[in-house]
Amino acid sequence: MHVIFSESDIISLNSKIHIKNTDEIMNKNLYMAFAGIFFTLCLILMFAVWYSIHVLYDYRTEYETLEAERNNFTGMIQNLEERNRTLAEIAGLDINRTGTASDAVEFYSQVRLAIENAGMNLLSMSSGQNEKDLRLSLSLQGNYYSFAHLLAAWRVMPVASRVTSLRFKRDARAPEDFINADVTIEGMPDE
Repeated sequence: MHVIFSESDIISLNSKIHIKNTDEIMNKNLYMAFAGIFFTLCLILMFAVWYSIHVLYDYRTEYETLEAERNNFTGMIQNLEERNRTLAEIAGLDINRTGTASDAVEFYSQVRLAIENAGMNLLSMSSGQNEKDLRLSLSLQGNYYSFAHLLAAWRVMPVASRVTSLRFKRDARAPEDFINADVTIEGMPDE
């Protein structure tokens, strides 16, 4: 038995086959596009995870380095504090003193006593403008080591003080370790 198809049947059948093939091709292309997008997103996600792990490792290494330095500095500070306490005990000093001068005469006498004990020569001394102004401008003469002892003595005076200016002068005719110094020292007044 032979089946005879008309021309319209063949055209209709041909168009159906063409539509079916086009749908299959479009579905395949759509699936391939989705697969490509999914694969690209997976690659981006994997790169982001790898990069995050790498950055976190760098931060962890830097944190460990800083933590080690902090521990080292903390240990050094504790050693220095212990050394200062030991030296203060040996010298009989109170390193935590915060004494203030009750008046200008007390401050001047403490400064003058330190100068005499250090063996420096006081050439001139001028004081602040009023009684509450505990500032002394001094011109001193002596050897370098005596001046170093004087600065140390001022640092541990019972009256809190600070050197605000210091200028050395050298006299060519004087011995090598002999210096002239202009010093300004301030004391903390009693409120």
